[in-house]
Amino acid sequence: MTRKRVTASEKKQRHEWAVRQIDAGMGLSELTAFTAETWGCSRRQARDVVAAALIDSLEQSGEAPVDCDAFVGSTDVAAGVLLVRTIVV
Repeated sequence: MTRKRVTASEKKQRHEWAVRQIDAGMGLSELTAFTAETWGCSRRQARDVVAAALIDSLEQSGEAPVDCDAFVGSTDVAAGVLLVRTIVV
């Protein structure tokens, strides 16, 4: 079975979809599994989509940490941002 490469438009679609799911209140772990299932990608790729979407969602709501770029690509992105979120709320 060969896998097709994901286009830029599909990446954007995944990202926007994940932001909507976060804004609707879906949990990050649940969203990671759901993203992998829905879009047919690995959990690692799904985690990256969810991490970027979480940062975007926080930026839109004004709850983003000062240096969001420090969280991108980090395996602790969800924990780090959630820590900031609990302090802000």
